[in-house]
Amino acid sequence: MFATVLLLLVTLCAQGGTGEETHRPGHVSVVIVGGTGDLAKKYLWQGFFQLYLNQVSSGNSFSFYGGGLSPVDKAKLVFFEILKAVSCSKDVSEERCALLKDQFLRLAQYRQLKTSEDYQDLAKHIEQQLQEEGLVEAGRLFYLSVPSFAYADIADKINSSCRPGYGVWLRVVLEKPFGHDFKSAQILASQLGNSLKDEEMYRIDHYLGKQVVSQILPFRIENKKFLDPIWNKHHIERVEIVLKETLDVKGRIPFYDQYGVIRDVLQNHMTEVMTLLTMKLPMNLSSSEEVLQNKLKIFSYLLPLGKHQAVIGQYQTYSTEVREELNKTQDYLSRTPTFAGLSWE
Repeated sequence: MFATVLLLLVTLCAQGGTGEETHRPGHVSVVIVGGTGDLAKKYLWQGFFQLYLNQVSSGNSFSFYGGGLSPVDKAKLVFFEILKAVSCSKDVSEERCALLKDQFLRLAQYRQLKTSEDYQDLAKHIEQQLQEEGLVEAGRLFYLSVPSFAYADIADKINSSCRPGYGVWLRVVLEKPFGHDFKSAQILASQLGNSLKDEEMYRIDHYLGKQVVSQILPFRIENKKFLDPIWNKHHIERVEIVLKETLDVKGRIPFYDQYGVIRDVLQNHMTEVMTLLTMKLPMNLSSSEEVLQNKLKIFSYLLPLGKHQAVIGQYQTYSTEVREELNKTQDYLSRTPTFAGLSWE
């Protein structure tokens, strides 16, 4: 996850935007919408702190905003407790780490982002800061760490109330799952297109930033000479991909009960790993288009799933946790799966 965030921001800061956007260093405003949520708490803020450590002397300056639906007086304390938990790598001394953490906290603030007026206020705040500190704006990054049903409304508010001026890049990061099914994904893509240009959207799967996952293709390429003779159906009987969670989903149930394990991890995280293991190696690893096309070819080779090729289940205390967090009656039973396994040929 840290690698995904770091690569994303380093790329933007180094290259700037495209088209009418100016390629220049300057001030970058980072806004995590859903800034006190589970993903932000576990991964995003640590990733952006790592970015700050790596970019603090790069010529860019930063402001960090955690946005949410809760009023400032209710969420501010929670927000800063999350930020206080970020840590430095072992090669950074305790004294320097303490200094950088203090700087990072001073650059961060929580803001309620619920209405168009809230986004207008954020835009005014950014512009006032730029003017007061004599900064040149390079870009604005919005990371939407919220359920996909909220994407279109937030994108509309960004476009109408918080879009930067001419020559400044805008990027909006969209997390998985993208929609609820194929039809809703198509509708969502159309809705987002009304507010954002395609190059302004980054649709990502944060699981690809995990160290082991990110090294699958480089490992295959570096060992191509040895793997090519055996990386085929004549020497590999089957590929097993297993994701074992050690934690339950307490605190995530309002989201999780709408999506379940298949939409949460199987059709994105685990499917991505499957394609990385089985796809034809690209001639140019840095070509995202070639990598994408090689991934898509895998699906043309796969047979449709039959009803006897999959099994779903649910851990024993899940329905009890749903009743507690969603205030359901004692006889309520959730049918959302928390376990899934399938055999794909």
